[in-house]
Amino acid sequence: MNETTKSISILIGITFTLMLLVPDLLWLKFQPDTDGYARFFKAHPFLLALESSPKYLTIVNALFFIEHPAPDTKTSLWLPVCGFVLMLAYDICLMKRIVQNKASCGLYDMLFGLPPQEAMLPIAAFILLGIYEQSISITFTSILWAVGHIAILLKNNRERTDLSVSETEQ
Repeated sequence: MNETTKSISILIGITFTLMLLVPDLLWLKFQPDTDGYARFFKAHPFLLALESSPKYLTIVNALFFIEHPAPDTKTSLWLPVCGFVLMLAYDICLMKRIVQNKASCGLYDMLFGLPPQEAMLPIAAFILLGIYEQSISITFTSILWAVGHIAILLKNNRERTDLSVSETEQ
């Protein structure tokens, strides 16, 4: 890997990391707790660890462990560009929720029985980054992150469904 390619790879990793962490930190500071988001994670620390550990391992891999040289062809640049667009879409969605002071319920709602599209955007972006960098570790930890995300989603939706059923029965 030549120095220019390595610098570009590091810059892409830093950009993706900042695009993930800055809105997440803002969300933690300004999130409304109208949907029990914070209570959910206090009640389920294992699920929080299942999602958070691979997330931060993915970030560390993206910043420090570039395993293979990124391809030099211009045709392969569509991978980080698409990843950047996904990260930008995630940032816009999250910032919109912060500005409108909305709860995270839409961020984790199922759509046609599939995982939430907004919450999966950064995961898809990091998977594309792993493919671009030809990094098994970035791709693998991103997939583990997705598994953790989906586990949280399923548990959260099950609890919401159980809560709404018990409320309608009363």
